[in-house]
Amino acid sequence: MHRARVVKQWEQFQGERHLYPNIEWLRTRSASPREIHLAYVGRVWAMNDPFWNSNQPGCTWNCKCSWKTTDAKPTDNNNIVQVEASAGLEGNPYYTHEIFTNKHPYFSRVNKHVPALGPLRNTDEIAYLNKNESGIKCKVHFNAQKEFEQVNKAFLPALKEAGFEEIKFLPQIEKSETELRKRYFGKYWESKKCADVHADGLFVELKEAKAGKKTRRNIVDHIGDSAKKSDVTIIHIAKIFEESMLRQLADDQFKKYNNLQRIIFYDKVKMIDCKKIQGEILQK
Repeated sequence: MHRARVVKQWEQFQGERHLYPNIEWLRTRSASPREIHLAYVGRVWAMNDPFWNSNQPGCTWNCKCSWKTTDAKPTDNNNIVQVEASAGLEGNPYYTHEIFTNKHPYFSRVNKHVPALGPLRNTDEIAYLNKNESGIKCKVHFNAQKEFEQVNKAFLPALKEAGFEEIKFLPQIEKSETELRKRYFGKYWESKKCADVHADGLFVELKEAKAGKKTRRNIVDHIGDSAKKSDVTIIHIAKIFEESMLRQLADDQFKKYNNLQRIIFYDKVKMIDCKKIQGEILQK
C-alpha cells in the first residue's frame, strides 16, 4: 500500500512543481522510530535530484516516514549516507511501474518459467511476430525471439532451400505445462524436449554439428535427440563430409527412428536432403 501511495503522491508532486519545486523528508509516524531514516528528517532535496530515484518513504520494510513538497531551498546533503532499499523495493515506483521488483522474496519462490506464461496463452495472431529476413518470411513466437536472433535465424536459408514455406519458430515450454505443450507441440507434447520450428505441418529441429574428431558421433546424437521431438532434423555440419557417408548414416537412423521423415544435412557447399516415404529411403 505504501508503494502505491508513493506513486500517487509523486504524481501529485509533479502537478505542484511550479509552486513547490523541492521535497522535504518528514519524520516517521511510528511511536518507536528506527534510526534508519532519521538522518533524512527535515532535509530538503530538489524534486529532480537523483536521490529520489532510489529513496522514498517506504523504500525499506515497515518504514512509516512521509514527505511533502516545499518551496524551501535544498539543504546541504553531501554528507548524508544513503540507506539501501530493501530487496524488492528498489527504484521509484512511479517510473519503474513496479510495486515490487523481481528481487522481492516473493519471486524466489516462483518457478522461473511463470512470467513467460502470459505470451504463451495469447492467440497465435498476437503471440507470433512476423519477420522478413533477407526476403525469407517467417513467424517467431514472442518468447522465442532471443534464441531466434542468437542461433536459429542462421537456419532460415536452409529451411527455405528445403522447401518449407510456412515457418514458425516455437517457444520453450516446461513439461509441467501440459495444455500449452499440447497446443504448441502436438503429438510430441509428452516429450521433455521442445522442437525449434513448426513448418508446413511438421515439427523441425535445428542442430549444429561442430568440426572435430567426434563429428560423426555428434551427428548421430543430434539425430537421436531430434527424433524425440520432431519429424525433421536439419543439421549444419561445419566439416565437409562425403555425401555417401551421410546418406548411409541417414539410412541407418531412419531404420532406428520410425517417426523421422527427413534428415537434412548441409555444409558450406551443398545440401543433402534424405527423405523416408512409407518405410523406404528416398535419396534426393
